[in-house]
Amino acid sequence: MKYNLWDRKWEVFMIKDIFEIKKVKWRPIENYNNWLCPYISTSSNNNWLIWFVKWEKSEISEWNCISVDPIKWISFYHKYDFIWRGFSWASINLLYNKELNQYSYLFLCKAIEITAKYKASYWNLFNSYRLSNAKILLPADDLWNPDYKFMEDFIKEREKSKREKYRKYVESVIKTLDKNWDFREREILNKKWKEFFIQDIFYINWWKRLEAKNMIPWKIPFIWAVDSNNWITNYIDNMNKSFDKNVLWVNYDWNWMVISFYHQYNCLFSDSVKRLHFKEYDDTKFWYLFSKTVLLQQKPKYNYWYKFNEYRMKRQKIMLPVTENEEIDYKFMENYMKYLMLRKYQKYLDY
Repeated sequence: MKYNLWDRKWEVFMIKDIFEIKKVKWRPIENYNNWLCPYISTSSNNNWLIWFVKWEKSEISEWNCISVDPIKWISFYHKYDFIWRGFSWASINLLYNKELNQYSYLFLCKAIEITAKYKASYWNLFNSYRLSNAKILLPADDLWNPDYKFMEDFIKEREKSKREKYRKYVESVIKTLDKNWDFREREILNKKWKEFFIQDIFYINWWKRLEAKNMIPWKIPFIWAVDSNNWITNYIDNMNKSFDKNVLWVNYDWNWMVISFYHQYNCLFSDSVKRLHFKEYDDTKFWYLFSKTVLLQQKPKYNYWYKFNEYRMKRQKIMLPVTENEEIDYKFMENYMKYLMLRKYQKYLDY
């Protein structure tokens, strides 16, 4: 590649010498009505965007900045105005530099995370004081100033490469989808549905506990209840009864109850999930992807005090499309998911 990190001069800089640091006041989401302004709260994905609310001009945090979590050490770039949830004792910090653009900000996000990873924790908050006095390693120009032009060009090149790689991937996926089947919007609206017990459709497989202290690092994905990355939290070399693939797993405990993900690859599962396999022999990923959304419709029913345990899971009813003989219409499920995927992938390519 044209732009490499290893052929640059690097220098240590103080964060306070690069950014103006602003603290965010506490603004609970309960104080707002739904509307158009992005509402930001700490998470691990989606740029921390969780909702859209109606705003007052005085409450807006201006765009073109980096946000830094004082506990999780994660940082994101925001190219839009927003309202931040904030918090009284562990407030997010916003970093501003009017001379920077989106690409140099994205480079700096990662540099800040590398530093914050070893400094931020629940017991040692990466607050505004520690953040301003923290040091980050950056490429430097001939005058030993931060080389923002290199940072910008480096990110642009990586972005272009990623886009091209993803375009080729999407085109290859589209080729694998059979587009000869007849599927119309009218068929979706007029489809007949019926209730089924989960236990009549799926085998529900039990878990096997694996503690973090016993994990051996390697390449097998380990699945546990988090809020991103298909819930892959580690890569290990352990083996137990939970080793599985081509499976839909469902979380039955904690904050993400009833949320599920499909895994077509070999992986190990934690004790916070149940693994579901169709009782039909020739199950496909399209059936699982369809069922994932069907299961999610039951989420409002369960909470911390009313868990989605194995007994309730077995007796939970879900709605599925059926044929004229009132049997589950697996062909419809497959075709519908292909239809959605083709439509979505085409939007990606157009974008």
